[in-house]
Amino acid sequence: MAAAFAEALTDLHKCFHSSTIAAVSKRLGVSDASLSHYYNARRLPAIATLILMYEEAQRDVSRHGVLTTMPFTLEHLLELRAAAKLGLCPNCHGALVEVRPPSATDQQGKDRRNGVTTEKDRRNAMSTPAPPPGLDEVLSYIENGHLHDVSSVLWATGSEVTAEEVAGAVSYFVEAGHSDAADVVLQSARNRSPQDRLDIISELLGVGLTDNALLLLEGR
Repeated sequence: MAAAFAEALTDLHKCFHSSTIAAVSKRLGVSDASLSHYYNARRLPAIATLILMYEEAQRDVSRHGVLTTMPFTLEHLLELRAAAKLGLCPNCHGALVEVRPPSATDQQGKDRRNGVTTEKDRRNAMSTPAPPPGLDEVLSYIENGHLHDVSSVLWATGSEVTAEEVAGAVSYFVEAGHSDAADVVLQSARNRSPQDRLDIISELLGVGLTDNALLLLEGR
């Protein structure tokens, strides 16, 4: 999977108006050697560097017409990095190897001033997965200051339900203003298998919960 991620980075590099190693590394604030390591699957870029690279490439596509559209979404790129970090092979999560072009809703959500899709736009264009049943009652306990009383339920949610339901639960609590409850779910999910964690990360990225996905990814 590291090779698939490096190949995606190479494709992203082609989106830059000036695509020399020196020019791109200067814009990203990294050394030429570091950038070469990323492209040759010898090292993973930091999350912040990866996001900056995607955003800078997207600006060049918008302003200079290097390509007509981005070759894939930022979420797809983050998924590939997650798979590479977890040491999964392409056969373990084959869907990630397929390039995902930006959807129509992604394109419609672009900021008209600079052609960059905002996090809010992405969230508004996505369908939130359904959480597991029973969370309304859990939320009522939390809102009455009894998070500790339902911590075992939150922990079981992160460790036992499907990846889609974990993402649904996290989204449910984040939208309700209780990120602390979402964090408990994610802390539990960290103990799951690498494949399960990747599936959950993919679901979280799919609904725009990038910060929560990164919390799960960097938690181990």
